[in-house]
Formats: sequence, C-alpha cells, structure tokens
Amino acid sequence: MAAQVARQGKRGAAVRQAFSPLAGYIFAKNRPGEKIAMTAPVTQEQSDQGWVVSFIMPQGRSLADLPDPGGDVTLVDIPPRRMAAITFSGRWTDARFDQHAQALTDWVTARGLTMVGEVEFAYYNDPFTPAFLRRNEVMVEVAP
Repeated sequence: MAAQVARQGKRGAAVRQAFSPLAGYIFAKNRPGEKIAMTAPVTQEQSDQGWVVSFIMPQGRSLADLPDPGGDVTLVDIPPRRMAAITFSGRWTDARFDQHAQALTDWVTARGLTMVGEVEFAYYNDPFTPAFLRRNEVMVEVAP
C-alpha cells in the first residue's frame, strides 16, 4: 500500500512539492484521525503525470482501514513485483540517480533480463542524516 502524489516539473522540485501533502496525510494535518507511522522508502518514478512520489504504508494496512486522504493524495495497492536494484550512499542528486540508473540498466541487460516499466528511485533517510550514512536505491521491475 502506498500514498501517492503526482507533480509536474523537474524531479527535485516535483519531489519537494509532493512531500508536503504526503506528510500532511500521514501526520493527520489535513484530515481527522490517527497519525500513520512514517515508513521507508519514499519512492519516486516518472510517469505521464510528471513525477509520482509515494510513501509506503506500514505493513498490514489495507485500503479499507487507511483514512481517506482527500485532496490530491491517492492510495494505491502495489502488487508484489520482482525488482532489480542498486543501492548507494550519499546525497540523491539527478546526476547520481542517472549514473546509477544507467548502471542498473546495463546490469539488467547484461543478464538477459527484461525491464518492465521505468526505473524508480528510493531514498530511506531524512535530509538531516549525514550524506555518507544515507541509503538510496535505483530499481526497476523485471519480468519473471
């Protein structure tokens, strides 16, 4: 399960703009009810809507028991997928994500795997975590 917001524009700006309504949803600032635990990773993927930023919901939650998000936050059920991923530390910049996305694409292609969809980006730490301790990933779904 994930809460998602889509934003137009460059990745960095779109992610920053999407973060606020998502945080408002999980911290119950824009709706009545209980707070939802912040989980990791926060994911981002390019789509025809620009960039879609997702907060993964805590394990065991379902559409039926999550509060109605309202606004432009939507709840989606993400089915299990087979993913290839590369993990790296440091700051998440466009250049670093692009570099690791290319390395992932090369790795998948070299092994004869078929990519399904676009490369997704994930980050696991808040902006206050020192860069050398941050965990990031580039990942892509691969066909069985």
